Amino acid sequence: HTAAAVVYIREGAHGLETFLTYRPTPESPMGRICFPGGVVEQDDHEPVGWYGPTPAQWAQKLGHDDVVVARSAVVAAVRESFEEVGVLLSGPNEQDTVEYTEASETMASRESIAGHELGFIAYLKRGGLKLRTDLLKPLGRWQTPDFSHRRFDTHFFASVVPVGQRPKLLSSKGVWGRWVPARDVVADQVADRGVRGGQLLHV
Repeated sequence: HTAAAVVYIREGAHGLETFLTYRPTPESPMGRICFPGGVVEQDDHEPVGWYGPTPAQWAQKLGHDDVVVARSAVVAAVRESFEEVGVLLSGPNEQDTVEYTEASETMASRESIAGHELGFIAYLKRGGLKLRTDLLKPLGRWQTPDFSHRRFDTHFFASVVPVGQRPKLLSSKGVWGRWVPARDVVADQVADRGVRGGQLLHV
């Protein structure tokens, strides 16, 4: 399964921070403590407005021979980010992004997209928005071992939260979402409810 995740970063009071979420069940390819992300869905293959590197360029950046797979990973990264934490890497043109994504109607749309009642691409088209793929930077690629029962090919992207937006976890997507000092993640000191940062990417 192709999957994607976005590693959001910012400069915090104690140095570099990243936004993590905690899911109580290990069903996600991201792990229990994870970056916003998930698997590619069928709707991610639909036509969508696009700014930034082309799908072919993304395939090269991600080390893919299959342009369709690379494109779907980029779309999934943007969709999952919006579903889970409300950060929308999209805009009406090549310079602007959406602001104030915390409105109640936006939250309702996120719930509908997560529940497959509303298509993400349909949501973008309705708002006259296109993907801002130029806001994503390829960060890495991780594949589950051959012996895993469910195998994932996960693409990680780095980004910053657009001006005017603030990540907020969708309640159906986990227990908490918060900014965490990157040094704590590296030192395996992200602990909450008995879960440690070492569970990143464990499935």
